[in-house]
Amino acid sequence: MDNIESELDNNTPLYEPDESLYMSVPTAYPENGIADIRANYPANRDQNPYGTCWAFSSTGLAEFDMINDGLASKDTVDFSEAQLVYFAYNFVTDPLGGTEGDKAKYNNKLASTIYQNRGGNFEYALRRYSQWIGLVNESDVPYSIFKNDTNASIDSKYAYGYDRAHLQNAYEINIKQQPQQVKEMIREHGAVGAMYYDRDAGWGFYGDDAYTYYDADRAGGGHAVMIVGWDDKECAIA
Repeated sequence: MDNIESELDNNTPLYEPDESLYMSVPTAYPENGIADIRANYPANRDQNPYGTCWAFSSTGLAEFDMINDGLASKDTVDFSEAQLVYFAYNFVTDPLGGTEGDKAKYNNKLASTIYQNRGGNFEYALRRYSQWIGLVNESDVPYSIFKNDTNASIDSKYAYGYDRAHLQNAYEINIKQQPQQVKEMIREHGAVGAMYYDRDAGWGFYGDDAYTYYDADRAGGGHAVMIVGWDDKECAIA
């Protein structure tokens, strides 16, 4: 299912920032487009063969933010998507017992759809990261753990014991009513996450491995991505 539609898709609150930088928002960012993104941020990750776009975009947002904060570089940061996917569906109580009573256990052998393909969204990721599960390095919990065995379990020690970063703040912004605020967030944090319906519509190619997507008549879940820049005169970079 990839991205699962959430209530926030249709009822996103208006964000009220402490201060506004609207007057300084350029018509295009970054200045050199995709070349700047490739120079400063990690290359695209591959979710194949599972419906885990929501986890890839969520961990990517953390990577981009840490780079923008000077806490990592594109060559030193690579967070585990598998860790997020697994513990989103298989909960572990925190060491201090603050989440005692919260339970989640997904049995792939009994389910009609394995959890790797059941899907998720940014709310799924926010729920786990706000409980300080993760983020951990890809080398500790590689995505390839699911390659030969979708029933593979991940040791509970990787829920809390190997964290490399913790979520401190999350911002939900109404992109239709506050596009300028979204642009500010991209410049400040490197990227924002977005969800869209991706069926029965065409893609447009405009060069240098960049595509545009148009579907004004559809709504619902489908795919989760990161928006990493824009060009008001041409096309958005996604």
